[in-house]
Amino acid sequence: MFTDRIFKSLGIFLLIFHTSGYCQVNQTLKGKSNSSIAFSGTIVGGQFGQDSLLVVFFDDLMKDYVNDTKRFYVHPDEDGKFDFSLPPMKGEIGKIHLQLWGSKKVLGNDIIKLIPSVGFMYYYIENGDRISLNIAIDGKGGATCTFSGRGMDKYLAVNSIFRTSFVEEYFPNDFYTDTKKKETNINTVIKRSELYRNLQKRILEYYKERLDPRINKLLETDIFAKHYSRLLSRLSVWKNKGTDTYLSYFAEEPPHIEEEILSLSKDYISYIIRRTIVEFQVKNHESYSLGDIYNLLKTKYNGALRDKLITSYLYIPIYRGYERHYNKYESLSERDFDYFLADALNTIQHPALKTLIKHKINKYRQGAIAYNFALPDINGNIVKLQDFTGKVVLLDIYSTFCRGCRIFAKTLKESVYPEFKNNPDVVFVAVSVEDDKVIWLQDLESEKNASKKYEVCLWTGGLGSNHPSLKPYDIQAFPTLILIDKQGKIYNSSQNTLTANSSGEEIIQMIYDALRSSRRKDGNNNN
Repeated sequence: MFTDRIFKSLGIFLLIFHTSGYCQVNQTLKGKSNSSIAFSGTIVGGQFGQDSLLVVFFDDLMKDYVNDTKRFYVHPDEDGKFDFSLPPMKGEIGKIHLQLWGSKKVLGNDIIKLIPSVGFMYYYIENGDRISLNIAIDGKGGATCTFSGRGMDKYLAVNSIFRTSFVEEYFPNDFYTDTKKKETNINTVIKRSELYRNLQKRILEYYKERLDPRINKLLETDIFAKHYSRLLSRLSVWKNKGTDTYLSYFAEEPPHIEEEILSLSKDYISYIIRRTIVEFQVKNHESYSLGDIYNLLKTKYNGALRDKLITSYLYIPIYRGYERHYNKYESLSERDFDYFLADALNTIQHPALKTLIKHKINKYRQGAIAYNFALPDINGNIVKLQDFTGKVVLLDIYSTFCRGCRIFAKTLKESVYPEFKNNPDVVFVAVSVEDDKVIWLQDLESEKNASKKYEVCLWTGGLGSNHPSLKPYDIQAFPTLILIDKQGKIYNSSQNTLTANSSGEEIIQMIYDALRSSRRKDGNNNN
């Protein structure tokens, strides 16, 4: 019954795919040129003067990290027409994400992703692309778009492959609650996810002859990685099922894809790191260290893939959050992160990735000088880090709608702040990257994140993480947490062992350690 329904859905989808304006196929212009990338088009159904198209792109897939994002807004004219161009890319392949921003009353939502899928999806781009993009807003929180022009096929392929999630539609409602049906539910999820993957592969096959072979392999890798990442997320609740059985669900490499291509897929890099972490959790009863993960990635993989894996693992702080399964806080050395950064610098061969690790060492190693931010508080007064010289500062850079940010805020309010509320040597500073000041202030009143009662609450003035005061912190994820000692130097951070998932007891211990360290430094300076 399930198979019939899902293949019926595929048939309907493919019929729409071939006949509707959503995936309108026009003649592709032949040939590529080493030139800029041009987009033009029309937005229909919006509200001119309030609509804007957010463009987010990376010009090098080996450096697809947040700090390398190029972001800007494109505003249509009075007829809804727009155009923009991107400079020639440093790499041969890049990627671009497009979002509509505007009035909720008109759009049906504040933001519309042009690829209506789960997650932050990108289109792959190549030098010489000449894309005509026509967007029709339906007023119900969605939009359809048609592509034409040189290089359009890869845009159509991404839309067709990733725009519909059959798996979510048929996910068992009692998966997490009915333990008696554990085996049945596991098999059901695997079967349905595999069917979904096969559907995506069939759609990719349709485009194969019209795509650059590298783009085709990248999309094949993305399909593979999203499939197994989905399984990893869904089945993690059963990871105590049995080591061999559980790990057998997850393949490591898509067949016939060279390592150079694998290193360009952000989905694949993320999946391999997550799989490696879960493997240690299952085999070692959640007793492992940062070094265990790092050394396995370093020795198991080669070339550009190895370089990308160990760079991503150390560079993106969200992976520290997956690693809170240590037995004892005292087994953690704040020097571990610095040690492996130094080792990575000697190991990595890719020049751009080596540069990123150098930057991370300079910015986040223990003892590095914290950047002296200058940001407005709720009254518009400018607050600087140097205002707190002589105090230990716990800096929390957060996003209003971030789940991890709320987890950390709850821990801070319930456990950490009560411990230090009468300690004049400790101050808590919360920086919101919310674009809208009204939403920021409403969020403060709700106390779901920061609170005026126990933190110095600052805002980035609508510039988000692109504010000049935050750029030096190299924000990769939220919350970004930085523990700064009395001398204004970094003592710990979310790059190391201070994460959104740290317990109140761990955070309290870190702050006391920072206080003791500051006293020793003060004593040495006096001598």
